[in-house]
Amino acid sequence: QSRYGTTPGEVWYKRPYWVHRGFGANDEKVVCLSTIKQKCPICEHRQQLMKDGAHWSDDVVKALRPKLRNLYAVIPRNSKDYQEEVHLWDISQYAFQDILNEEVQENETFETFPDLEDGFTLRIRFNEESFGSTKLAKTSRIDFNDRKKPLSEKLLDDVPSLDDLLIIQSY
Repeated sequence: QSRYGTTPGEVWYKRPYWVHRGFGANDEKVVCLSTIKQKCPICEHRQQLMKDGAHWSDDVVKALRPKLRNLYAVIPRNSKDYQEEVHLWDISQYAFQDILNEEVQENETFETFPDLEDGFTLRIRFNEESFGSTKLAKTSRIDFNDRKKPLSEKLLDDVPSLDDLLIIQSY
């Protein structure tokens, strides 16, 4: 069993992963190799900087720290902007999953939300937050709505393997 509560090969509603931002000449995002339990040269460099006396709050050290994100396969319902088909949604742990976790801890009935038969449809609302010049949407409210009927297992045929969608560079 992994630290994310699933056994490899088991269907799960999200794919957590770690990412380094601002990497290279094009300020790209790079999946941290710790995501797949391998040594990461960026994390090793960060550790070496701290070992050599840099403080964890130094800008260079903070910039190298990986951030936790989650990848989801979602179907927007009753949206004027999106078709009711599988979409990929990539969002930080902070901006969604932490809030979802709080809601589920507050009412354990909702922990079955991803279940095809006994689950719930989520209605998610967002507020805009700013970090310096960066603006992001952060979940402000989640409603767990009863489904009129269970979802079909055939629905999973259209969902790609979230593990296979991550582009992971070699060391």
